[in-house]
Amino acid sequence: MFLRKSILTATAVSFTVAGAVGQPAIAASRVSQADTATPVRIVSDSGGQRMSIYDASMSPGAQLVADASNVWYPRKTEVWVISQDPNGYFVIKNNASGQCLEPADPNAPAIGMNIVQQPCNSSLGQQWKFSDYAAPSKNSGARSGEYTITPRRNLNTALTVNDWGNTNWSYIVLDHSYAASNRLWMFYNE
Repeated sequence: MFLRKSILTATAVSFTVAGAVGQPAIAASRVSQADTATPVRIVSDSGGQRMSIYDASMSPGAQLVADASNVWYPRKTEVWVISQDPNGYFVIKNNASGQCLEPADPNAPAIGMNIVQQPCNSSLGQQWKFSDYAAPSKNSGARSGEYTITPRRNLNTALTVNDWGNTNWSYIVLDHSYAASNRLWMFYNE
C-alpha cells in the first residue's frame, strides 16, 4: 500500500492513505526535522512522472528531470529525503547521491532555469518552500496534498515539468508559480 505524505504547513507533516482522507499519524506539535527526514518519492500531477536525476547520475551539476520510464523498475535517484531548516524552509536531498537540489544559479533563480544537484551546503539557494494549493482560499481545482515547490530566493517561481512532448522524461525547470498540473507535486513514502 502506498502512503501519501502531505506537508500540511511548514512545521506539520501528516501521513494518509493515497486517495483517502485519514488522520495524521504524527501530531503537528511533535513534528521535527527528524520526522520529515523520511525517504519519499516526489511525483508530478501532470502524468505521474517521478522526480529524478537525469541518467541516474551521481555527479554534481546533474539536472533534475521528471521520469516516466521504467515505472516497474524505478531509478535509484528517484528517492529523496526532505528535511526542514529552523526557518521553516525545506532541503531536498537525493537519497542515492547525497546531494541537494538548487537552481543552476542558486543566487538568482529565474524563469526557465534548470534545477541541478550539488553537494549540500546549507545555503539559501538550497532552501525550498512547499505551498499547498488545495487551501480553501484557492480556486484551482487542486486536490489536497498537491504542492508547488518554490526556491526561497524567488518565491514567484516553481518547479515545473517543462517538456510535455517527451514520453520518457522531461527537464524540470523554474517557471511562474501557480496551480497547474505541471507545477503541482505529491509526496509518497518510499
